Amino acid sequence: MNTKRAGALSQRRRQVAEGIKAVSAVQDTVVAGMDEESRKNFLAGRPCKPEKLTEDAKKIIETYGHNVVDKFFLLKSDKDVLRTLNDAEIGKPIIMMYPNRSAHMWQLMYFVVQKTEKENKITILFKDPAGNDIAQNLEKEIKKSFENVEIITNTQKQLNKNQMYAYGPVTLENIKTLINFLNKHRQWLEFTDENFLKLKDMQQDYLKAVIELTTELKENDKFLIALKKFLNDIPVALVPLVNKYTETLQGMSEEDDDDLKCEEISNNRNELFSKGMVTNLKHQFKNMSIDSENEFKLEIQKNFPKEMTKLNEIFEILDNVKIDKEFFEALKIISQALQLDFEKLKSFYESRIRAKEDEAENIIKSDAIDEIAKQLPEPKQSSCTDCSPLHELMAEIVIGKDGEDSEESDKNDLTDKYMAIVEKYESWKNATIYDINDWAKNHKGNLGATEDDIIEAVAVMDRAFHLVTGGFQLRAPQILSVLVFLHNQQNAGRLCQIKTGEGKTVIVSLLAVIKCLQGHRVDVLTTNPLLAAEGVTETKRFYSVFGISVATNNKGSDGSINPSCYTADVLYGTITNFQFDHLKDSLGESNTRRGRHFDVVILDEVDSMLIDNGGHIAKLASPYPGMEYLRYVYINIWAALQRADAEYAKESKQEIKEIILNNPIEEAQIQYDSCLEKRSVNKYKAIKKIISATDPTNIPFLPKHLRDYAASQLDTWLTNALHAKYECHEHIQYRLITDENGGKKVVPIDYQNTGVTMTKTIWSKGLHQFVQIKHNIELTYETLTSSYISNLGYVNMYKDVNIYGMTGTLGSEAEQDLLSKIYKIDFAKIPTFRAKQFRELPGTVVEDDDWAERVAVEILSFVDQGRAALVVCESEEDLMAVEQNLQLLKDDEFRVRFYYREEHADETTEKVKVGDVILATNIAGRGTNFKTDKVVEGNGGLHVIVGFLPCNLRVEGQAFGRTSRQGNNGSAQLVIRRREVNELLPEIREDVSFEEVKALRDSAEFKRLEKIGNEFVKELNFKDTLYGLFADFYRKETQFAASEEYEYVRKDLKELWAFWLEKKHFTAKNITIDPSAVFDEFKQKAKTIIDGEISHNAYYAIGVADYYLGHGNFEEAQKFVERAIEISGDMNIAGAYLKKFEAFFETGSSFLERLNEILKKYLHINFFDIKSIDLSVVQSSLKKARSHIENEVEYVKGLMEDSNLATILLPEEGENHFLKHLRSGRVV
Repeated sequence: MNTKRAGALSQRRRQVAEGIKAVSAVQDTVVAGMDEESRKNFLAGRPCKPEKLTEDAKKIIETYGHNVVDKFFLLKSDKDVLRTLNDAEIGKPIIMMYPNRSAHMWQLMYFVVQKTEKENKITILFKDPAGNDIAQNLEKEIKKSFENVEIITNTQKQLNKNQMYAYGPVTLENIKTLINFLNKHRQWLEFTDENFLKLKDMQQDYLKAVIELTTELKENDKFLIALKKFLNDIPVALVPLVNKYTETLQGMSEEDDDDLKCEEISNNRNELFSKGMVTNLKHQFKNMSIDSENEFKLEIQKNFPKEMTKLNEIFEILDNVKIDKEFFEALKIISQALQLDFEKLKSFYESRIRAKEDEAENIIKSDAIDEIAKQLPEPKQSSCTDCSPLHELMAEIVIGKDGEDSEESDKNDLTDKYMAIVEKYESWKNATIYDINDWAKNHKGNLGATEDDIIEAVAVMDRAFHLVTGGFQLRAPQILSVLVFLHNQQNAGRLCQIKTGEGKTVIVSLLAVIKCLQGHRVDVLTTNPLLAAEGVTETKRFYSVFGISVATNNKGSDGSINPSCYTADVLYGTITNFQFDHLKDSLGESNTRRGRHFDVVILDEVDSMLIDNGGHIAKLASPYPGMEYLRYVYINIWAALQRADAEYAKESKQEIKEIILNNPIEEAQIQYDSCLEKRSVNKYKAIKKIISATDPTNIPFLPKHLRDYAASQLDTWLTNALHAKYECHEHIQYRLITDENGGKKVVPIDYQNTGVTMTKTIWSKGLHQFVQIKHNIELTYETLTSSYISNLGYVNMYKDVNIYGMTGTLGSEAEQDLLSKIYKIDFAKIPTFRAKQFRELPGTVVEDDDWAERVAVEILSFVDQGRAALVVCESEEDLMAVEQNLQLLKDDEFRVRFYYREEHADETTEKVKVGDVILATNIAGRGTNFKTDKVVEGNGGLHVIVGFLPCNLRVEGQAFGRTSRQGNNGSAQLVIRRREVNELLPEIREDVSFEEVKALRDSAEFKRLEKIGNEFVKELNFKDTLYGLFADFYRKETQFAASEEYEYVRKDLKELWAFWLEKKHFTAKNITIDPSAVFDEFKQKAKTIIDGEISHNAYYAIGVADYYLGHGNFEEAQKFVERAIEISGDMNIAGAYLKKFEAFFETGSSFLERLNEILKKYLHINFFDIKSIDLSVVQSSLKKARSHIENEVEYVKGLMEDSNLATILLPEEGENHFLKHLRSGRVV
């Protein structure tokens, strides 16, 4: 070796040695106390074994904590935790590790029972490396078992859920930190601020381990020479060819069969496996051999097994290291030591960074600060000169329920905080958008909850608001609202009344920013998707200044959501969207929420969600195989209903005729009135009796599992058929829209509450199908509910202390008592920043037939005054009636605008001018802000007419709140129908005052609330708990079963659950035992399925048979066909086969090919063994199939020829979709 080369080699070795020495000098943290096996597993990203964790934990306690810890337990479940807690002795502290959601996601709990004078006190310190609170169910069970218990949680986030391998070692390190905390004898509550090690602090641990392995390898010169040769021998040209071929295959896999570019695939394959390339590979790896375990091994693996194992360990560890400057410095040392090409290795890891960046594109991010800075509006001077003084605002603030006096000390405290914010703002008033963004970066996830922390945060937000709005500052009531929400929260949530027009959207964003800076994720629940979308649009720039991402989970036109929305820091959406997305995930069959926890929730219009719709249940319902046969039952019922209606009308007419003919006029009038009343009361009962007598569920080929169901549901179906005919009307309960295929579709409207169009909702229990038959629309499946959760149950998934709500009208004391009974929350009221300029006009009761005309006259009277009017109607039908009357009087003095569909949302962006008449439904009754121009305000402002009697004073106030916002002028009145009054009165009379009407209304509301508290809450809690038991069971029982066969078992179990629920029909009156006992009853019924055998619906057995047929396993297929026949009692199974035959015959193949394929696929006869066909078996099978299908064909034929069908059909132009659907036998 020449001197120059020797000198260079010597210098390189010195550099390697110095690098190794520098990294090796770093002190170990987590890995220090591990044995070799645990250390290797951890560094390589493999979870530690429980027995090793137990051994290591006991060593740590013995070494550091023998004087503060008595026992250690590593447990498997919450049940084990509860049992251990119940067995604990006084004064003997216990440390426990137990898993959260996965077997390796360990949590830490310290538990001690202390003797006191009155009763024993239990203290629990809880630490989850993921930063979560203790599971709600476990917390409830603990508090149920122990009266005096204090749970203190440290929510510092150390790990993400995808770092599962690290939970064990990090929890061991947490035991050390906990013992250190206990040894210092600090106050229990200080545990929340204790600093725990984060995984990012362990970068040096990984690098040190890599360098140690590298040091061992670099001493073996023979291995280094072999390694270099091996790497050089790999043909570099192979890589792009492999990539090209696999990309082609990937692209083609997404194409239809007709679009496959076979020539392109062939060319790429030939290029990859060309003779030259294959020869090259054979030459380079000619020494590859097969070992005793039939695994291929390279020459280098055979000659250097230990060294190759260590090399593998090096790269396993590097997979878990953050790729940064330190990483590349260590990689350079490794490359030099092992004589590897550093640039190649560097480019490989840089490509991984790019891949991660691509993955990060699926995460919602805040807007870039530079873009925000460019878009800031020009600053202008703005001040609130007519705001109420602070002392007046403070005098009106209420903290607590109505009737309770607010503590003066609370008000003084709030005043001091407000003044401190004003003072703090002075130090921020010249800050730029970049200054605020830098401050937010330093505080995100770390903002404290002290008084000083909150004061500074609000001052900074005030400045940010000033910049993004072009000069506006937060109003005093908005700042006070945030302070009130966070003031003296004693482990309870808080609901605030903030009047309409006071900027609830701004207040939500202020509270959300504080919570995000404290490390939380925030869900903002609204009453309709328009408010959710507006909330994001109006606040996105403000959130982005603080580096906070925001999104909405609103559904697109195709019913899907942006899959990354649940990664946002703040997520807006309707409570229904949140519920459905939770339900999709609850059975472990999807990951819609991306693992998002139930952290902090802000409820906008909380009264609507928790009182008006508190009993609402979100349901995921599915159609199940065989349900299409129920269409014949619905058709029978509807046809019988038409006949029964005509028959009943004929009887009524005859009875009235006899009364008139056989009695004097006065007596005839009395008997006539009596007859009408009697017939009206008994009509439904009589018609039901007539329909039942026709035996509408007697369908000869109805599948066995549906027969009992149909019998139990008949009365409900009859009730819904009557409701569909007489009480369910277009433009009130539903709307007919045209779908993409030109057919009609029934879309329900939430007309009584939000007014929104429920495009994805299908009514249950036959109602949707009867409305479809009513309009001769193609029938959809009946669906059954398998997953559900109530509004109350969903909100209860958040911790009480993290529930915040706001509304314009908090409601009566009775309503507040109800909410307090359900949740651990308190209340507050915030004053308006300007005195309200609102006048309510006396209400008017109008005869039903005159209502629309009277509303039109009222509208024009205010238009004549130079004002504008908003009319809130109960339904679209009412709205159209008013519009028709206005059209008769149409002139240039007024302009009609509409707001009754989601697409009318832009109406709120245009200012309301003199003569504007806005006809709306309840969709405009909450949260909408109609901005009036100066001329309208000068003439008295916007006038609101509510055309129905709201169910309570609070809902009435919401509708009236569309006017007189932010100190503007306005007025409102009720114009209602006479029948609404009669429904409230015990007996009909004309001399009722409007005050009495409202009193009767409020009395009925009080009784409704009483019933909710006494009955519905019990029923909803029971149902939610019951579903929780099923979801947990289903998820755990089926999570490890991945076979195609078991997929059908899962479906059978879920369907049985849905049928069982429907049959049970749980209500407050029939709930007598604990949900756990009821669920045990279900498990007993489902035992056969739980044991892995399909037993409820034969169609799932056919599904398994088809799977095995497709994979050539005819023996297994035959077994499941026989199982299907056994379950069904041979009911219509062959009919299902014949339908598959029909589909197959449409492929266009030759007759012989089709016949042979059928014989092979469906009769288990091998295509290549056609000579051995037993024709008697074939003939028997086809005869049976034909017999079954002919039964259905003959039934449909008879139905089509039946004169009763004519009573269902509507005269219409073009194709009758209902009739077409019936003839085709196709069901959506």
